[in-house]
Amino acid sequence: MYPDSDSDDDYDDTGYFLLRSDADGLEVRAGQRAVTRAKQSAFMELLEEGSIRPRSQSTGTVAHREQLRAYCDRPNIPVYTDWMRWRVLRFFTEFTSFHQSHPWTPDLTARSPERYAALLRQWNLFKEDMATLLPYITYQDVEREEINYARHALELMVVTVASVSDDTLWEAFRLRWKIPPSLTADDIIDWYHTTWRILETKPTPRYQSVRLTDFPPEILASCFGHCDPRSAQALAAATRYLREVGLSHAYATRCISMERPLEWFLLIERTQDLVERDALTRQLMTEKRDQCIDQVSFLLSRPDIYDRVKRLTFENAWLPGLVPGFGITVPHPTDSLFQPLFRSFDDVFSKLRALESLELIRVVANFFFLVNIVRQPALRSMTVSCCRTTEDFYAYLTVAHGSSGIPERVASTLVRLILQIEADDADETGEQTAWRFLAICPRLRLLHVYSKATLSAIAFPSISLWPSLSALNSIERLHLSGTSPNINRLIGMFVFATQLRGPLAMTHLKIQSHLPIQQRLIMELLQVLRSGRASLRVLVLDGIMTHSTELFDAISRSFPALEALTLIRRETDRQRTTRLCRWDRPIYDYAESMRPLSRLRYFAANFYWDALTLSPNVFRQLEPDYVQPTEWSNDNEDYLSDGRLVALPFAAACSALETFVLSCGYATYSCSILRQNEAFTILDHPFSVNPDGHPEYNPPTGKTFPFPSS
Repeated sequence: MYPDSDSDDDYDDTGYFLLRSDADGLEVRAGQRAVTRAKQSAFMELLEEGSIRPRSQSTGTVAHREQLRAYCDRPNIPVYTDWMRWRVLRFFTEFTSFHQSHPWTPDLTARSPERYAALLRQWNLFKEDMATLLPYITYQDVEREEINYARHALELMVVTVASVSDDTLWEAFRLRWKIPPSLTADDIIDWYHTTWRILETKPTPRYQSVRLTDFPPEILASCFGHCDPRSAQALAAATRYLREVGLSHAYATRCISMERPLEWFLLIERTQDLVERDALTRQLMTEKRDQCIDQVSFLLSRPDIYDRVKRLTFENAWLPGLVPGFGITVPHPTDSLFQPLFRSFDDVFSKLRALESLELIRVVANFFFLVNIVRQPALRSMTVSCCRTTEDFYAYLTVAHGSSGIPERVASTLVRLILQIEADDADETGEQTAWRFLAICPRLRLLHVYSKATLSAIAFPSISLWPSLSALNSIERLHLSGTSPNINRLIGMFVFATQLRGPLAMTHLKIQSHLPIQQRLIMELLQVLRSGRASLRVLVLDGIMTHSTELFDAISRSFPALEALTLIRRETDRQRTTRLCRWDRPIYDYAESMRPLSRLRYFAANFYWDALTLSPNVFRQLEPDYVQPTEWSNDNEDYLSDGRLVALPFAAACSALETFVLSCGYATYSCSILRQNEAFTILDHPFSVNPDGHPEYNPPTGKTFPFPSS
């Protein structure tokens, strides 16, 4: 259906098939995503069975193109690996897309007369060959499994199937058009007739009349802003006009990664010798490290690129530690193998001047790293995932800080910091070293800290680091996910900060703990924040142990200007997941304690609620002449679902309340409260709430508060 050159971009200069990470990205050509996925799946099948050697063991030219074609000639291969089947279907989809749209597989390639003419020539040749088959087509009824769309099930049905009576003629036709054996004559004939019907219904092709080059630079800049780096570079290379507009966008994002190849596991499982496995792993890691250093060298040689970099990622993709099932250990980033790589990262920093966002993944930051981060004049946001800092990094901070915090020479311009902390990231004192990044951010406004392991608790920094944490006074939005239930050290940090540097700027606070935090500690924290003159507007306490209305009274007394409040209770000491639970007091007692919160607009809690209760309609089943139905009925009259009674006490007590939510990690029930003068109406929204609803009040897992707008 297509010339061999159509897939030249799938292979490198040596003939090795290229595994693309953007296979699930935006589909530019109709049907291309299905072809790419199937081809990659077929390649992995050949790699796993040993027909194809890993890249690290390949030398010279390889014949992956021929091997992948031969794979499709095998009998009974899975549909998801039969890439030639999807390639044949792509021809019909591409051709008919000029006559009718395919919303499930959009074609964003230019619909030009030249492209249609090439497809039409191919269709006419195919139609002529099909004419030679038509006299030999026969139909017969067979029984096979088909989808019954009315019942949404597979059922045995009698269907009419087309076939070619002359096997020799069909085989010659199949080979001429590169149709794989998995496609039957019935498939091809069905697609052929479907295409004919579309052409008869809509005979006039539609061509593209508006192109990207017709748009002004402002609209094109927005288009480039929504592209990933690879797509932006490809788009900028299309025309001179697009290059002029998109050059800054095409190079604005850069990722320098020490990759872990997909075939690594296949390489090491071929030997049972653990020493040899370790040697192979270290050899492969060294090769990938050197390739990553080559990326750095290329970037440093191109001022036209690094002058435009605004978002940069340094990644070490090798997860350290024991590899389950293989008996080998991947070295930690502190190993000497990584030192040349991290030194090359320092060289990149010395060249960048427009950097706005930085992401570090499994990187060890030393003194030079610290100095180069501080020297970035436009750096505003940094994400640190499973990184460590060295002792010279810490020593410089210890010497630099004064009585009121660190001086300007080690103060970065960062205002947003995301910290993902490893449980085993600790120095000889047991302190997790990633907290030291916080010490270089005296102007920080948003901080999100979470643990790499779901149930591992975050350990707060030791007292020796507290004098350097001037960011505690400037943070407006603090999100701590996965903290230890013992928050004494967190309380001590804020006490120290207020005594040393004055009031707190905090307006948003979320503390989430898998184990319950005692009510006494929560109340101590609230008292410290109140003493520090923090003007909290949003408060989320996920994982508390409360037995009375005392906590509600303390919140109302300490922060009467609160606009959003979320309280998630743990029912027992061993409960680690959030679910609806029974609280100790009647709901109206808690509502009465919240009466001083006159500005509260959003309230969420995990009060227990029976979502469905039986209605009086079920009593008809007790009547002697009642006939049981033989089929399932969607009649909902037997049940009632009304959560407004749960929301009513809070709507009455809090005069500004607009949204009430019952939450168990996501919203199981929500209602809106419409007010007119002193009267109000509660609108019920059961089971129809977006799980990520109201992220500005309670950010979901993996996300944090929006950055302050002012």
